[in-house]
Amino acid sequence: MFFSGLFQRKSDAPVTTPAELADAIGLSYDTYTGKQISSQRAMRLTAVFSCVRVLAESVGMLPCNLYHLNGSLKQRATGERLHKLISTHPNGYMTPQEFWELVVTCLCLRGNFYAYKVKAFGEVAELLPVDPGCVVYALGRCQRWPEGDRRECYSAR
Repeated sequence: MFFSGLFQRKSDAPVTTPAELADAIGLSYDTYTGKQISSQRAMRLTAVFSCVRVLAESVGMLPCNLYHLNGSLKQRATGERLHKLISTHPNGYMTPQEFWELVVTCLCLRGNFYAYKVKAFGEVAELLPVDPGCVVYALGRCQRWPEGDRRECYSAR
């Protein structure tokens, strides 16, 4: 359905709103009914908003802990820097509940979640959320790795 309208001119009307711009550059999806829907439009529907909110808030309130695996015994790794990062302080402006709610919301509406790892002295200091719509996935050669080495690459649009 997406390809059928790709090469047709829709109208000569100028783009005046952000929603029209998103539609014009393809940031919305064709549904089985032929109507285009974006994550912003979907969240305007009470049922979608309520379902996403219940899922996000339910996951957000759960504790998130880091564990070490010693043989078959699991132990909480409370002394690790990453434990503090995912359970108490993911970044400087979000609580863990807000962070995990955002993760679940992005997964529900966009299908992916990305976070930029801010490193200090070789350790991950913060996880900064990145808009999934701004990330491009490419499998192939990247500039950072040696010639011929195939790795997954993510870059901003």
